[in-house]
Amino acid sequence: MTAPLEPPIRIGFVTQIFPWVTQTFTYNEMLSWVRAGLDVEPIAFRKPRPGVRGSFGAPKYFAPRAAQYTSAFGFNLWLSGLGLAARHPLVAASTLALVATRPYEKRTTLRLRATAIWSWARALPIAALARQRDYEILHADFADQTATSSWVASQLTGIPFSFRSHGSFNPQLLDKKVGAAALVLCISEYDRKMILQKSGTGAAEKLIVSYVGVDLDSWGPPPREASTENPAILCVGTLQEKKGQRYLIDACAMLHREGLEFRCTLMGDGPDKEMLQQMISNAGLDAKVQITGYLPGEDVRAATLKAMVVCLPCVVAENGDQDGLPVVLMEGMAAGKPCVSTPVAGITELIVHESTGLLVPERDARALADALRRLLADTDLRRRLGMAARQCVEARFDLWRNGRTSADFLLERSRHAKRARPYRSRNLSAVEDA
Repeated sequence: MTAPLEPPIRIGFVTQIFPWVTQTFTYNEMLSWVRAGLDVEPIAFRKPRPGVRGSFGAPKYFAPRAAQYTSAFGFNLWLSGLGLAARHPLVAASTLALVATRPYEKRTTLRLRATAIWSWARALPIAALARQRDYEILHADFADQTATSSWVASQLTGIPFSFRSHGSFNPQLLDKKVGAAALVLCISEYDRKMILQKSGTGAAEKLIVSYVGVDLDSWGPPPREASTENPAILCVGTLQEKKGQRYLIDACAMLHREGLEFRCTLMGDGPDKEMLQQMISNAGLDAKVQITGYLPGEDVRAATLKAMVVCLPCVVAENGDQDGLPVVLMEGMAAGKPCVSTPVAGITELIVHESTGLLVPERDARALADALRRLLADTDLRRRLGMAARQCVEARFDLWRNGRTSADFLLERSRHAKRARPYRSRNLSAVEDA
């Protein structure tokens, strides 16, 4: 086991929903930081709805502290936050003016504007909690609401903040948040390049590519070849446009018409569920393609190990939304499975075509069907790609090694930020042009 960091730092880890079934990578990153020696306390805006709570099992090594929920913050914490705002009215007014008036990157609606103002309000008790719990840094997961709250809380308290960008497609105040952050962890090289384009090259030094990863120990050595009696295609992800499941169903319809034996499982739920189920029925695929809904992590793992092929045909959605770097593909590769996806966002940093998997053009069901047919029919190709995929994950996407590296960056940057911005000071540089 890696020696912990000495001395540890206490970090308030701000998330929207915790634990969330589609964001196991958030919990795993917390675990990796705790294992590396950070004292991590989750701060979540709310608990998940019943039935979609994340199922992560018992922590393998260490666990973060119990989560704090802003929805359950008591009156005294909100009162303390309002007191902070009253003592620093310029900071409070300037940050509120920014979130209330600055547009989002893609499209600003009344709902998004209200969400931004509510994110500012949530920052007040978070700031009070940060003072109370003596956090040395606030860290936000994603560049949107959580980063806004953490940024405002940081401005009110002088406690440095950082955030991880997962390729958020429509954040507000990204340039301000990048400029004020002690560190920005980018999910991929692609993500870092996009942030640099939006925030300017002056931020380059604080933008660190930090891949999330998978716990290779939990997957063990690559398993033997899956059974060929009933070839299984597995697709795991929220049922929404950017995941591209509709093109997988179209590809399955082509394979079915061509007489190929297979079964395909879509694990997940989401806004496109009814549309996708109708597509399955219209194509006569009810006996071959199944939508399971959300399932516990152990069931996803079991299905991955049994699958012959893992597929996630991501696309850039009409509103610009896209995946960052899908962990489900990392997990498939960790299991030694050949994966099929598209060259969207950071996926090409994970899958190299014909080397560690197969890539097809986005929204091209014909090319996707051809790639799936190749893999279902060719044992040697599956074995070669699966072995190379596992080696790729071992080399670049190991959860514990990557977590230790990002924890080292957090330790170094938080202490540098504390020297540059003493506790309780007010850094108004991010709000001067309000």
